[in-house]
Amino acid sequence: MRAVSKRIITVEDIYEFIDREETLLRREDLNLVVITSGEEALFRARNDKPDLLIMNFHMPDLNGYQVCRKLKGDDSTEHIPVLILATPVDEDNDPGYLTEAAGCDGCIEKPIQQKDILPLLVKLLQIPTRRHLRKNVSIKCSITDEDGQRIGTILNMTPEGFFVETTPAPWPGDIVTAEFSAADSDAPGRLQLAVRWSRDTDAHGPQGAGCEYLNPSPEMIQWLTDQIASSRTRGQ
Repeated sequence: MRAVSKRIITVEDIYEFIDREETLLRREDLNLVVITSGEEALFRARNDKPDLLIMNFHMPDLNGYQVCRKLKGDDSTEHIPVLILATPVDEDNDPGYLTEAAGCDGCIEKPIQQKDILPLLVKLLQIPTRRHLRKNVSIKCSITDEDGQRIGTILNMTPEGFFVETTPAPWPGDIVTAEFSAADSDAPGRLQLAVRWSRDTDAHGPQGAGCEYLNPSPEMIQWLTDQIASSRTRGQ
């Protein structure tokens, strides 16, 4: 069964950004629910208790200030982080000032810029930053899980894990086995991995999964280290 680590209630403006943002956000298995009105945002927040609520300041019926004030004034929902997307009107009707007064956890001006919103999302969702840079590689392997065995290609890796392109993509939470053929690689044997996130055919980029190593042997650790070092030499 697919594991859910973060639940986000959001508006269409930000849904596509989160869906395609792989660098940090796609390492989490994000459950995204899209809302279209302030009343729906309030209803969903009260019933689903999400890890983050993102909404526009200007919404049908209730605006962002009204929704935020109601949530932050309720003991059962005051802990839910609220992020507002807004277009400033004038100094007397500034969404940033109004939402801050209502207890909002952040207000981002439109048009949405990655440099502005990504750090806030990472902070509010409490997503740990990546400890190592990814190195691009191209290594053939076979992937085995509950769906059987199929061919995969490792596209990038770190000392913690790698992204493998394969169809169908394994589910987050699955344990998979990667096996390396002597014809394609000098890797020693096989490796067990935990799937942390996956990307399907509807998302941007190749279909596959981000995996974390589970108890690799000393020989495998050395091989992985060599692969990452050589990719740096190649300027990848």
